[in-house]
Amino acid sequence: MPFERVERGRGRDLVCLPGWAFDASVFQGLDPPFDEVRPAGLVGPWTPAELADFLRRRGRGPAVILGWSLGGYLALDLAAMAPDLVAGLVLVSLRAHYPPAEVERVTRELSADPEAALGRFERRCLAPGARCAARLPRDLSRLLEGLRYLAGRRADLAERDGILAYLHGTRDLVAPVAERPRLPEGVPARLVPGAGHLPFLGGEGRAALRRALAEAAGVLSDPPPPGAGPP
Repeated sequence: MPFERVERGRGRDLVCLPGWAFDASVFQGLDPPFDEVRPAGLVGPWTPAELADFLRRRGRGPAVILGWSLGGYLALDLAAMAPDLVAGLVLVSLRAHYPPAEVERVTRELSADPEAALGRFERRCLAPGARCAARLPRDLSRLLEGLRYLAGRRADLAERDGILAYLHGTRDLVAPVAERPRLPEGVPARLVPGAGHLPFLGGEGRAALRRALAEAAGVLSDPPPPGAGPP
């Protein structure tokens, strides 16, 4: 998978990992206090190893990883696989566990009629009145692989180190707020009233995520040495 950089002259990296069926354009407009690394297409179980290779070749020291939904699980995988590459995690809209029957239903619907299934999923991601201009790439094989991955995953966060912030909408239909993972002691859940599965699209949720990223930038307060950027 190719990755692309968004340069802002910040000297440190934020890796943006979107959720199932979305690409990284879902994060457009956040304007974080970092340079960004974004996957160029859909993410899935193949992403952590490829991302670790990219960061070892072209990263600027340990990065903060922003993971929304499926991207949050992948952020956890990357942190377990390559802790030296990860300065901390900012996680959004995770579910402690997706029931297998629910994943199987979405799999059947997607296989039968991809356009209709993705349309339903996009609507479920949005709170009433919310709009999203992000792209939903139509790569059926990778979408199905992402579902298989989610079916076997649990988000066990209570004993995890390095979680800097957690954000969740109170009207999330995909990952209901009552089913969010238990967080480590001292890491509060920032709940966004009235927001859906994409709580950072605007208003209070976007402001909350921007604050979380500004705080996360503090873990990278020491500037990298001269010439530490990618060739």
